[in-house]
Amino acid sequence: MQREITVAEIKKTLDEDEINDTIVVKRENKSDVVIMNINDYKRVIESKFISRLKKGEEQIKKGEVTDGDIVFKRMRKKYGYK
Repeated sequence: MQREITVAEIKKTLDEDEINDTIVVKRENKSDVVIMNINDYKRVIESKFISRLKKGEEQIKKGEVTDGDIVFKRMRKKYGYK
């Protein structure tokens, strides 16, 4: 679940024993800020990482990849590096 608080409410919220909800801090004329439990954050990061790994594995299976040596050779040629 998500809840919204103001900047003035941050200290009180952070003093709570445990933060279980994702908290959106609303700021006037600025981007909002999200506060979340570290375990939830780790799950989000891990999910993104696993998703990218799966995408890479699919690209390998489909042959949609280029050998690193070839890529670097092309880059050296294009940009004049030796």
